[in-house]
Amino acid sequence: MKEDGHPVFLDLKLHDIPTTVANAMHNLANLGVNMVTVHTLGGSEMIRNAKAAFNQGAQPGAKLIAVTILTSMDNQMLHLELHMAGNVKEEAVHLAQVAKNSGADGVVCAVNEAAAIKQACSNDFLTVTPGIRLDRLHNNDQKRVATPSEAIRNGADILVIGRSVTKASDPKKAYENVLEEMANA
Repeated sequence: MKEDGHPVFLDLKLHDIPTTVANAMHNLANLGVNMVTVHTLGGSEMIRNAKAAFNQGAQPGAKLIAVTILTSMDNQMLHLELHMAGNVKEEAVHLAQVAKNSGADGVVCAVNEAAAIKQACSNDFLTVTPGIRLDRLHNNDQKRVATPSEAIRNGADILVIGRSVTKASDPKKAYENVLEEMANA
């Protein structure tokens, strides 16, 4: 894909000790990826080391994006399973601030968190939003979904749209619907 001039977003959500993630990021940078993800729960040292290693070999403009709270998680999961006291939005904003202060170029977050993250981190801090659905009734395994127009209105910079297009009976038409909805937002 790179040889054909396409940008590559590698969503690996790397999460390990700082040295291991830094080594992986060094190798990924040499592949010429344009955007790669780490998980904020790896902590600030991991994010800083990942950014430093990525910058050593990355193309100009390549971005390190940190995942906040997966869109398959909700408040109940945060409280009961992860023992995080805040609500999803508060925790996502906090993790975005950790990511920004550690050198990340942006975060992956749910649409309803994008505006608060922009306010807390800055308008130029990228928000990458998965869970985009043309029909909110088909959320599949994601709990925090939104439409393309909702994403644009909430300040999302990059929309991650998969199943709404790839699983549609007419993927081309679904893609055109996404573009139309974004243009009208």
